[in-house]
Amino acid sequence: MDLQSPIATARNFKFTDVRPVSFNWPCTILKMALGHDGDNEDQNVRAGLDYWEAIPASIDGVLGGFGNGPLPRVDALGSRQFLLGLMPSLCTVPSALRRLEPWPPLTRRVRALDVGAGIGRVTQTVLLPLVHDVVLLEPISKFIAEAQRLAPSWRGIADASKSVTFIQGTLQTYDPSTSYATIPATRVPGVTSASSIQVLGRVGYIPPEQQEELGFDVIWCQWCLGHLSDPDLVVFLRQCKASLRQEGKTALPICI
Repeated sequence: MDLQSPIATARNFKFTDVRPVSFNWPCTILKMALGHDGDNEDQNVRAGLDYWEAIPASIDGVLGGFGNGPLPRVDALGSRQFLLGLMPSLCTVPSALRRLEPWPPLTRRVRALDVGAGIGRVTQTVLLPLVHDVVLLEPISKFIAEAQRLAPSWRGIADASKSVTFIQGTLQTYDPSTSYATIPATRVPGVTSASSIQVLGRVGYIPPEQQEELGFDVIWCQWCLGHLSDPDLVVFLRQCKASLRQEGKTALPICI
């Protein structure tokens, strides 16, 4: 049986057929679609950007046609429950089933990173209900423009109790462990760059000037890491680990 083939017939598969192979499914499929060997990584990144630029900037668009059914609500609910299971201190609702010991009050604002964020669906429905500040990273111009348009209606933005910072860039060029607060917005409307990071602005809560915001309590990577090559993924995850706030002995999550 040829395991190098991207399509294997499950009916004929036996465990005795397993041999050590090196096979990068996302990259191999992308190479087949592009018709070249994929050595030029910039071309791969550009191909991914071109695909998403052809997708409507809507919930239905970013969810591949499943935005008008129950999926958005079910996914958001399950994601919040998952995150609360990892970080119970984010829960602000007393249990209706049993008495719980109160968590110590938070002494600082909780900060999250949402990468490949699209039009901000996860930021709006999963992260802002639980954390104070979100950094939203998205490479596609029309997606992040739609997120900025919708943001004033998101929880905590109008009363400035929460905030969202908008950054345009790709996963290949963004380093979560670096502060981008001083990079000016230079976006050209309708143009998506594969090699730059641009801070487009912030809405909601504005910290005091002397307070520098570094590190994250939560890094959320949903349905986007397949756009990274294996080496880029390793680099990105190491950068994510380095950017997690290490206070006490609490293990902070990278949600994939």
